[in-house]
Amino acid sequence: MDKIEEWRSLEDFPGYEFSSFGRVRGPKGKILKPLDNGHGYKEFSYLRKFKPYIHRCVAKAFIPNPHGWPDINHKDGNRENNAVENLEWCTASYNISYSYQHLGRTDPRQKSIRCVETGEVFLSIRAAGRAKKTTATNIRQSIARGWKCANLTWEYIYG
Repeated sequence: MDKIEEWRSLEDFPGYEFSSFGRVRGPKGKILKPLDNGHGYKEFSYLRKFKPYIHRCVAKAFIPNPHGWPDINHKDGNRENNAVENLEWCTASYNISYSYQHLGRTDPRQKSIRCVETGEVFLSIRAAGRAKKTTATNIRQSIARGWKCANLTWEYIYG
């Protein structure tokens, strides 16, 4: 059986409605095209000045938050899927641990690093910096910018 789309309004955004499918309807009854914030989250333009996250509005409209938790988890890991059954209120630590345990993400603080020229592998950027007499910040920036650090090329090993 197909699910029925339900619409609810929020006092914070008069004239706008949010659907259980994760959509937004504007004051004239038109479904708004979501905007991408550059990090995968969807927003909508409110009064041409403010761009609220759609997932937060859907969660506020449909999901009780008795604990007053500040964050919202996308259960399937897809930030574009703002359907109510894909969202849950949570803490920041739960949100992060959920992504490691259920979505196979790795902790960015735990990634290994390899020196391209020598093939040496280090368990952390800090360890590589100590071994090569430079700083973790210098190595991190060299990777981000494609530069050499300590006359060496570095790359992350994801695992």
